[in-house]
Amino acid sequence: MRRTKAEAEQTREAVLAAAIDVFLE
Repeated sequence: MRRTKAEAEQTREAVLAAAIDVFLE
């Protein structure tokens, strides 16, 4: 599957947000 830059950035942001969430808990 090909991903656009926007989709890749969105995914990266979502992953980072989740990681930060876990890290801060």
